[in-house]
Amino acid sequence: MGPPLLLTTALIGPINHWFFRKYEPLGATFPFLIIVAQPPAVLVFGGGSLVSDLLYTYVVFLCSLGLSIVVYRLSPLHPLAQFPGPTIGKITQLWTLWQTLQGYKYLYHKSLHDKYGPYVRIGPNEISVIDAPAVQKILGGLDKGRCE
Repeated sequence: MGPPLLLTTALIGPINHWFFRKYEPLGATFPFLIIVAQPPAVLVFGGGSLVSDLLYTYVVFLCSLGLSIVVYRLSPLHPLAQFPGPTIGKITQLWTLWQTLQGYKYLYHKSLHDKYGPYVRIGPNEISVIDAPAVQKILGGLDKGRCE
């Protein structure tokens, strides 16, 4: 696998991330097919043929896609970038899932609020809020937004 194929494979990861972030699909079938089909297509059109080349192409593609997602979630371009929180929470919700499975999610969130304040980014797209007036404003006229 030559440098042009490697570069092409490394670039389609971030391109996919940008595309699916901008044009979010309704189902998982289309993104799955695209992600599965692109690395072999790079090899076919680029002249690669070996199984090891295919495996290498998938590894490079998935690593570049993952790196693109992590960089975006940590960057100031993310819509929730202004909210403080642990770095692991900005990247993935796996740590929160682990705390939930252990039965300590409420203690974990309490410790985060003690450290970071009333608004904490606990996931890539999730904020924990303990400011009651803010919750009412956020949820507006919805039934869940009524503080009585």
